[in-house]
Amino acid sequence: MMETQDYIEDCQVCCRPISISVETDENGSINLAVRHENE
Repeated sequence: MMETQDYIEDCQVCCRPISISVETDENGSINLAVRHENE
């Protein structure tokens, strides 16, 4: 079973929202994605 958590925070430099997504799968592998909210 894959677990996903999403988090959005404003950039401290440019104030644009940043989307942070962390996924873990049943094997314990972690996938981290960080991008501007508008991309």
